[in-house]
Amino acid sequence: LWFMLAVYWIGVFNGFVAAALALVAANTPTPRMGRALATVQSGAHLGSTLGPVLGAVLVTLLATYQRLFFVCGAFGLLGGLLVLALVREEVAPPIEPFRLHLLRDLARCLRMPNMPVLYLLNFIFSTVFFGNISVIAIYLLELMGPRTTYLGFSLQAWVGAVNVALTVTSAAALPLWGRALDRFRPGWVLALGLLLALLCALPVPWLRNPLQLTIARAALGLLGAGIMPAVVRLIKERAPSGMDARALAFGTSLY
Repeated sequence: LWFMLAVYWIGVFNGFVAAALALVAANTPTPRMGRALATVQSGAHLGSTLGPVLGAVLVTLLATYQRLFFVCGAFGLLGGLLVLALVREEVAPPIEPFRLHLLRDLARCLRMPNMPVLYLLNFIFSTVFFGNISVIAIYLLELMGPRTTYLGFSLQAWVGAVNVALTVTSAAALPLWGRALDRFRPGWVLALGLLLALLCALPVPWLRNPLQLTIARAALGLLGAGIMPAVVRLIKERAPSGMDARALAFGTSLY
């Protein structure tokens, strides 16, 4: 019970990505916003990949699992201290006193043009990219069939390869997508990213082995990585005045 409550509170206070996106969106000049958002997303993707790997290594080095949580807490504290020490923010005085009304603020955001569609795209993106890990593992079981290995690698290795291929290629492609966002309209970049992601997803039901699935996921990460920074930029552009951070936070809650 206490462990469940601790994990719950970690989730409640784990707003680093939302705060980072809001900070970048509010303090970056428009001509460079695409690259800045892409950089933040690259860090998030690499962290989601390297974090479990580092955790697996630390488990073998530490005497107990409890010590791993102390290490994780120390890394979280270090991240916050680095932000306080190195990140500079242009503080603008609020136009009116801040009052937090979650449902009222959400309803106000949803009334803005195209905002419900952008939030839906945010949810679909997170589901397709990161929310189907269990489905991918089951699909790999089907592709493996009666074999215990394929090309000398076990099922567990292929599950890791599929996820690493997606996150690494998306992190590598995000700087290029960020440059495209700085040069072209974000709506066009979003449309291109959605089209390319669809083309990558169409062949998936007809794949025949784990290597093909790994290549398909790598292609999805490479060609669909521009969806998220384009959505973030469009949310910022359409957010009600003075509610940029809240509009981005609502979108990130679906991520």
